[in-house]
Amino acid sequence: MTLPIFGNELEGTRCYVSNMKHAHDIGENGEMTVDFGVPMAVDAELVASFTVATGGSYDQKVKIDDPYGRNLKVTSDNAGDVLIVGRDFLGQVMTETVTCIIGLRSTNKAFKYIDRIDSVGVDGDIFVQVGDNFGLPYTAAAPIRDIVDDTIGDGDPVVFTISDQTDPASDVTGDVRGTYSPPLATLDGVEAVKVMFAFVNTRAGGLYGVRQA
Repeated sequence: MTLPIFGNELEGTRCYVSNMKHAHDIGENGEMTVDFGVPMAVDAELVASFTVATGGSYDQKVKIDDPYGRNLKVTSDNAGDVLIVGRDFLGQVMTETVTCIIGLRSTNKAFKYIDRIDSVGVDGDIFVQVGDNFGLPYTAAAPIRDIVDDTIGDGDPVVFTISDQTDPASDVTGDVRGTYSPPLATLDGVEAVKVMFAFVNTRAGGLYGVRQA
């Protein structure tokens, strides 16, 4: 799979609706099967690789080829902060500050679009790759089961991160809808992944969660 460059378009995105309570694709019992297609392989796709001095930026725009975005892995040669500026699948602007070590750190938020990566305190090489946590279409209560290439498993709460309801959100809060990594999937760019979730509309912000920041 590729990470295509994009312009100002946000094709296929929805608008954020505050405190949305109902969605046509969620059943009356709050359950929905989310089709992630064939997710790109972890580490196989490089979002960005650049060398920058403190205060510099990487501003080549990238679209993450997953329906609801993915978290990101950031590796740097030196310690310091990196600010990732992008958008979620709804088109909301979102930011996350990653406090880098000499090694690997991961974002908590699932980015669909990357607009800019700022080196706040890192002087040297920075590598950004896709992670293993999927963004979600709505605020999830819990995974029920995952289906990988037609093999059915049980949802595993260990790999589920609940939505961060901090309002207002900020560059250091978590994903407003939560993230999930299916335990059956190897995320090798070959397996097709579907996951059944129980979604809730009673948390802060409703089905879409609080507004991103």
